[in-house]
Amino acid sequence: MSKVMDGSFHIFHSTREDDNFILVLEICVPPDDKQFTLNAVPVWFDLLQDGQRREFKIGVEFSPVAEEQQMKDLQAIFSL
Repeated sequence: MSKVMDGSFHIFHSTREDDNFILVLEICVPPDDKQFTLNAVPVWFDLLQDGQRREFKIGVEFSPVAEEQQMKDLQAIFSL
């Protein structure tokens, strides 16, 4: 089963075989190329297939405390 929708909620079985696994997202923001590294875990996944191309969308939950200042910095950059 690739996805189940219940109203606006996306329900699925976890793709995380081990809760100790995390995604490490590295973001480089122009023009200064300021670098951010954020830890996250996947919370939803949606496969998109267009002919030969296989892509996906993934929703993540960021680590709540460790990157708090980095998240504030990113929000400030993107709200300009």
